[in-house]
Amino acid sequence: MTAKKTIVVQQVASAARRPAIQTATLKGLGLN
Repeated sequence: MTAKKTIVVQQVASAARRPAIQTATLKGLGLN
């Protein structure tokens, strides 16, 4: 669970630097 959570955080942090991808990432995580 911890490892999986870390991966999600890394994906969100990475997407934050790429606004165009951020929306797609949030949709994929079900947060948008």
